[in-house]
Parts: sequence; structure tokens; C-alpha cells
Amino acid sequence: MLFIEIIGNLGADPEERFTADGKQLTSIRVAVNSRRKDANGEQVERTDWFRARMGGGRADYAARELHKGSRVLVRGRLEMGEYTARNTGEVRTTYDIWADAVINLSSREGLSREEPAWDAQSDRVLSSSAEAPD
Repeated sequence: MLFIEIIGNLGADPEERFTADGKQLTSIRVAVNSRRKDANGEQVERTDWFRARMGGGRADYAARELHKGSRVLVRGRLEMGEYTARNTGEVRTTYDIWADAVINLSSREGLSREEPAWDAQSDRVLSSSAEAPD
């Protein structure tokens, strides 16, 4: 099992869905940008896209507090898959994270205050000054 922690920006507003028994599921698309030097020493920018999925309290939190452009930290279990693009026939890789924690790193209305985070064990919001339980 692979665990991952990423920091990036939402490419769209969160997508909410509900199961047949009424449980909320939310997914977010996160762009992670990086810079590297290529073989010629030129700076090359790269953007990798991840889909983070969550349920329970994290799903509600993400749907309410996050929006396109939000800077987030996502921690969870990584699952990779492949699909073939219809228009080009190119095989592409997907990166899905089943989130244990989602932290909004964006400031709200220009204020630089830390947003609350979700604790995976208790499935509840931690206050900005609280630490995760032991």
C-alpha cells in the first residue's frame, strides 16, 4: 500500500455525490506543479493531476470549504490506474488518493490564518491550534 502527501491547487470546485443510502462522497482534482532542469539545463515546468476522494466528515468539509484555486494538502492512500484516451488512443495514468486528511492552506478573504484540518482517526475537524490525537 502506498501512502502519499501532496500540496497543490484545486483545478475545479469539489464534486459531491451521495450513495444510495445517503452517504456523502466528495472528490477534488488537485494540480501539483514542479520545476526541473531537462538534459539541456533548461527549466521545465510540469503539472501532475491527482483526484482525491473522501467520505464522511471530510467530504462535507471539502464540499463546504474548498473551491477552485484553493491550495490544499492531501494525505492518504495512493491508487494508480490506466485508461486509453478515446480521441488519441494514448494510454494515460490516473492517480487517485483516498484521503485520510485534507487541509485548506489558502487564506480566507486575504487573511493568513490556518484553516481547520480533518483528523482521519476521529473523522472530525481539528481546531487550527490542535494536534492530532495519539
